[in-house]
Amino acid sequence: MDFIRVLPGTKKSRVHARLVMAPQNVKAFVRALQDNIAKYEERHGEIKSSGQTPPEKQIGFQ
Repeated sequence: MDFIRVLPGTKKSRVHARLVMAPQNVKAFVRALQDNIAKYEERHGEIKSSGQTPPEKQIGFQ
């Protein structure tokens, strides 16, 4: 995974951090994320994906 910072008005971005994981660790990481998202949504309601967010509330690429 590459973590970059994209700033408005700039044409280039730099990688600030790179995380390299074995496939087994990626799979465990994804499972942990899915489990935590499910628990969060049980407590706080569904997390809307970017396709469901009104345009004025979007962050990131258009």
